[in-house]
Amino acid sequence: MKTWIRLGSVAAMVVSLFWLAACEDDSGVQPGDSFLIKPSGVVMGASQASVYFTAEGGHPPFNWSISDGSLGSVTGSGTQVTYTRNAVNGINVLSCLDSEGWSATTTITQQDDPVPEEPIPVLTVSPATANLARDGERVVFTAAGGEGQYRWSVEDTARGTVTVQDRTQALYERKAAGNNTVVLYDEEGHVAVAAVTQPNAVTLVVSPANVTVTTNGLQVFTASGGTGAYAWTIITAGGAKGTINPGVGVSTLYTSTGPGTDQLQLSDGVSTVFAVINKN
Repeated sequence: MKTWIRLGSVAAMVVSLFWLAACEDDSGVQPGDSFLIKPSGVVMGASQASVYFTAEGGHPPFNWSISDGSLGSVTGSGTQVTYTRNAVNGINVLSCLDSEGWSATTTITQQDDPVPEEPIPVLTVSPATANLARDGERVVFTAAGGEGQYRWSVEDTARGTVTVQDRTQALYERKAAGNNTVVLYDEEGHVAVAAVTQPNAVTLVVSPANVTVTTNGLQVFTASGGTGAYAWTIITAGGAKGTINPGVGVSTLYTSTGPGTDQLQLSDGVSTVFAVINKN
């Protein structure tokens, strides 16, 4: 039995196979190809006029478009374009179509600029430093800035204490020698500190401590050390044999008014020392 095949049908099949092969060879699509727009999901405030977008992957040439021309416009071509927003808020969709019919999109959200929060004033304490020479001396510290209520403390309570006076002020008192730190906190945990210098107390001294003058002679006495609040007094039993002038200050002048020994007292409000004045 003989089988006959029409030549026209065979020719048509050959042409079809050739056309399919040619189409596959001409395609630019390769396994693993991708296509996207960067950046993705952009948010634009009113003060941001434009954004650059780039096509990654895909198959050039590209055709760019937006979904809503009332919100902005797109300019440029190729792999990079510029989107410019106008004053209207809303959501626009930027699309890019490549030569193979692939499409990539990204959204552009247009909104008002956020209202900036008012900065919290910096927490401060003043004075930032203090120098207390003797036990019992005090200084007032004042708080400013920060947030909410204030809280005070000291680094070493054996060297000094702090007592709250009102919302912004606290009184610090020296208790012993050795530097200390006053610490101020606000409700948000911010911290400010003040350094308190507390040197060892300087001994009160009168010079000269023992001297001989003529019956009608003069002698200058000088104070040093102590607190600096010097006061002079003659404390001779039975009555003074001389006078002093002035009664306060770093130095005083003793004037003898007759024979006999005088005792001169120097006080700084904390300590007291004496000088003996003999006559010849």
